[in-house]
Amino acid sequence: MATYVNYDAGKLFAGKASGNLIAGYDQATEDVPPLRRDYIPQEWVARDLIPQLINYNEPIWISGPTGCGKTLGVKWVAARLRYPVFEITATPDMSASDLFGHIGLENGETVWVDGALACAMKQGGIFLLNEIDYLQPSLAAGLNTVLDGSPLRIPDTGEVIVPEPGFKFIATANTNGNGDISGLYVGTNAQNMAFVNRFINISASYVNEKQEMAFLIKAYPNLDKTIISYMVKLAGLTRKALAGEKISSDYSDITQELTTAISTRSLMRWAKQIEIYKPLAKAGINVVEYALERSVTTDSASMSVLKALLQRVAGSTK
Repeated sequence: MATYVNYDAGKLFAGKASGNLIAGYDQATEDVPPLRRDYIPQEWVARDLIPQLINYNEPIWISGPTGCGKTLGVKWVAARLRYPVFEITATPDMSASDLFGHIGLENGETVWVDGALACAMKQGGIFLLNEIDYLQPSLAAGLNTVLDGSPLRIPDTGEVIVPEPGFKFIATANTNGNGDISGLYVGTNAQNMAFVNRFINISASYVNEKQEMAFLIKAYPNLDKTIISYMVKLAGLTRKALAGEKISSDYSDITQELTTAISTRSLMRWAKQIEIYKPLAKAGINVVEYALERSVTTDSASMSVLKALLQRVAGSTK
């Protein structure tokens, strides 16, 4: 059985002792995420997530654009700390049974099956609720007592679950709980302020070009570095365009028509697709463009804009 222990945070995450202690476990169980050796910690992970885990035990709400690595960052930290993670993704029709548990069948017998929240509380793990802003506010309000540190009462069984000391409630979302004003995240809900107010808020963002280059090179060492460089540059331009940031006049005429940003997740998929379709180059096919079409989901007009921008970016890096 894993034992709750303290680690030196600096030594664990940066290889240099800091004197700051962070709680974790002495051994990994089956619910601990595998450690991604190719992962390069993002700034918000080192700046916000790790210090919050060192100093506080309050619920954490991580908001940021799609595909920027919110869930990956949490799982990387959890793997380092040998923390079990009980993960679930919120949906508009999610019910309390998805969180607390339900009656099921096991070997022909009727049994109670704990939900992800109940498991995390019992085992002192991380309850990771992705896309928390898709929850119906009425269901979210039912979590207020748990967020305050109180025990969880299971209505169906009468069981009262007192959270183990290691229990942590971490949520991820594309919004900060106040609703979506960008029009990019259809279906998200503005949450009750009493609910949102119970969280520490962390803003996640995409990594800078240098970090993203290093991440892709480490993950795909056989991919040409020049190709990676203009993939990363293109992704950065699309993000700036959608965020309304100033862009060089070399690209601004094209980026004005963009409706899609390329996330880090999409970049990783794009790199993988390039490797898959590399043999098509012998047939004269532009493999980078071909892989792009299969990696970024958007309409045909937007894809044409992306490819035009890609050609200009690639030309500027030759």
